[in-house]
Amino acid sequence: VGSQLFEKRRVQKFYLALVLGHPPWKSEVHLTDRLCDGEGFARRLAAEEETGEEAETFAELLKVGLWPKGPCSRAPLPVALVRLRLMTGRRHQIRLHLSGAGFPVLGDDTYGGNPWGDRAGSYRMFLHSHRLVLEEEKICIEAPCGFADELTQEARSLPFPLTSWPKAVALGALPRVEGS
Repeated sequence: VGSQLFEKRRVQKFYLALVLGHPPWKSEVHLTDRLCDGEGFARRLAAEEETGEEAETFAELLKVGLWPKGPCSRAPLPVALVRLRLMTGRRHQIRLHLSGAGFPVLGDDTYGGNPWGDRAGSYRMFLHSHRLVLEEEKICIEAPCGFADELTQEARSLPFPLTSWPKAVALGALPRVEGS
């Protein structure tokens, strides 16, 4: 049943990411750059005149702050916590869309997310599959994420209202399956 729902695009996929920089987004943004193959396993954004795979990502800014938290010999970097909702599921879609918007995923050495330009500057790539919703089956699977804890005490929530999760999820209408 699950694979059929994916094929019919009846599954909602949500991710969390820490990105380099502070996006100026005041509400959810719609990223629609087309994607095409690059060298090796990497991909790239398609140029205007190129055909490429359609790809849609919605991004929402949740929190801004500095990284890393704790002692570091280098100056802290501005980072932001973003929530992403995929409408399509292309290889490297999130990473390319965020990098193309000027805010690469922290720790993504393929698409410009190396802190301080150093491949060893981050201990991981800060992209996390956070929530999967199978609406027809009334199932919501959620994997906890501690990315907000990676921001320094200077981190601040945003002064403007954020759009919410889908109403069914926000109201707790779907059963949750906690992951570890």
